[in-house]
Amino acid sequence: MKSKHLKLRVGFLILFCVYFIPRIVKAGDDAFPSDSKKPTPSQAVILLRNICDKGIVVMKNDYSGGKKPGCAKVSRYPSGVCTDFAVESVIFGSFVSAHSQEAVIDYSGCEPHVNNFGGSALIRNTGIGWHPIFFSPGERIGSCLKFTKNDLTDTLTCHRFSWTRNWVKLGTGGRWHGEGNEGSGCSGRSGAKGQQSP
Repeated sequence: MKSKHLKLRVGFLILFCVYFIPRIVKAGDDAFPSDSKKPTPSQAVILLRNICDKGIVVMKNDYSGGKKPGCAKVSRYPSGVCTDFAVESVIFGSFVSAHSQEAVIDYSGCEPHVNNFGGSALIRNTGIGWHPIFFSPGERIGSCLKFTKNDLTDTLTCHRFSWTRNWVKLGTGGRWHGEGNEGSGCSGRSGAKGQQSP
């Protein structure tokens, strides 16, 4: 009897990986529910004010031919000075400590193709604006669901298809944990810790 159940489970896993994963990937991020929101231009300016050098937020061209707020320069970027930074999505919550006002942002710019043309960052409202806590270059978050844990901190489970990771979770202490293998999401495990902002 156990052998029959095991065969059914293995068969379902193979069907899921071969049939459903390619269809989900083809549908893109729209196939997944999400708590991630694209910030309005005025929200983006508020979030960027303490990330951009001297608080200077500029209007940048986006890929659809429109304009969006961004930084012309970010000196505190982990890999050196960044000259192109824009917020693509944001999720508000308390990710490191309960009752703190924090946000995880997905950003474009600053990174080459090998690092998914951007990354994510944890920022915190200190009462005098939003300040970066850490950057995680190359870790794009895409569509995320937010869950509140028993300790009143929030955690994220995110989907973002890339050739390096599929699922990203933000755990206790601001650590990113990626899961998934190269493009399929059926197996494998990898992880990276965010880089502290200077």
